[in-house]
Amino acid sequence: MTRIAISGDRLSVRRMGATRWLGHSVDVPLSHVVSVAEAEPGEAKRWYHGIRLAGVQIPGVMTSGLVRRHGELVWWDVRRGGKVVVISFRDESIARLVIEVEDPAAVSGALARALAEGARPEQPPPSA
Repeated sequence: MTRIAISGDRLSVRRMGATRWLGHSVDVPLSHVVSVAEAEPGEAKRWYHGIRLAGVQIPGVMTSGLVRRHGELVWWDVRRGGKVVVISFRDESIARLVIEVEDPAAVSGALARALAEGARPEQPPPSA
């Protein structure tokens, strides 16, 4: 699994479990997050995700590491493939994260709320 934390205006994503030795983690400003969505069923179990640059891939079973697809870097951390979210970025070296989480709806909702709160314009001070 992967641990996701929102702290202030930052999104932090860390590998947990057996693949943490691969070492990649992400810490970005929330303003660089473009979208978050639950992955389509079966997307994670496809045999081809792109050209593997680092990590481990057992088609249909596990993908963990960096791949290049359509000119973009994508970080995969999926083992079972049933509970997956996709987080897209701008102005980062990694274009997307495809990660397995315990509750995709909760992760998507929490991140969408954090993005909405950060997108609100500051309220002007009340007139005296």
